[in-house]
Amino acid sequence: MIKTDYSYCHSNIPTSQRHDISVAFKEWINDISADPDEKRIEAAERIRSFLDNPNASMLDLSRLNLTRLPFRLFKIRDFKSLQTLDLSDNRLTALPEGLEDIPGLRAIYLSNNPIRENEFKKFNRWPHSVSIFLSAYPASKL
Repeated sequence: MIKTDYSYCHSNIPTSQRHDISVAFKEWINDISADPDEKRIEAAERIRSFLDNPNASMLDLSRLNLTRLPFRLFKIRDFKSLQTLDLSDNRLTALPEGLEDIPGLRAIYLSNNPIRENEFKKFNRWPHSVSIFLSAYPASKL
């Protein structure tokens, strides 16, 4: 079973945020309405591994059949080192909330996701540039 208690990990995360992360992961993993084909436990393990490694700059959440990510996951301060996020080959219809708050994020891979067209308008409001990869080549550089 995946450990969803983040109270011990990465001491840079404030205690209150560690509790919030734990609760968000438990709710997300135990969501009975989730599609059974989603590999949420594997996604949680990859996210946990990223958070446990302060030198990590790339988070690979590709090919997990995900329809969404834990609520407000990217609002936590510890994603400041994230530069590349691979969400390709999932079933996301919307961009995860909070990506715009990650100042170091430079590339997002979104190929093979049924993301609604209006979601891409959100990038216009971001305070920093990011390359969006929808296939083998950047579709847009904002």
